[in-house]
Amino acid sequence: MHNMNCTLLALFLALTSCSDSTSTNQNVSANITNVWWKVRTFENIAGETITLAPNENYFVFFADSSIAREPDSVYGTFNLHGKTDSSCGNIYMASYKMDLWDSLNIGPIGTTKIYCGTNYNEYLQALGNAATFQLVDNRLIIFQNDKTKKLIFTK
Repeated sequence: MHNMNCTLLALFLALTSCSDSTSTNQNVSANITNVWWKVRTFENIAGETITLAPNENYFVFFADSSIAREPDSVYGTFNLHGKTDSSCGNIYMASYKMDLWDSLNIGPIGTTKIYCGTNYNEYLQALGNAATFQLVDNRLIIFQNDKTKKLIFTK
């Protein structure tokens, strides 16, 4: 009986430590919100890597909120805001959802659709295909649905 109690205690401690493993992902998610991220490169739907020209700047902002968290969700569904540099002054917006496993879903993107360079529509299409994300060395990497194409942002 004593051995069984020790085994059960060891199993309880192991399970308790596993349940805390999501806290790292929650912290990563928290570090993504409330920051303007500037896109550096992205891969379009055809798989071509697009590096933006020095005068072509696109930004994204994942707004945080403490309202009504959904089960298994870090932030529920909240708003994403985007902007371009002042040369074209475009803005865009969408809803997004992150979960505890670094999944990212971005809803339909609305935009003012002012002409903003040749890569703007391809960028929005790539962003709309978001599936997962990682935060690596102050870079936000968003992987698209096929898990190979990505968008790379810096603060």
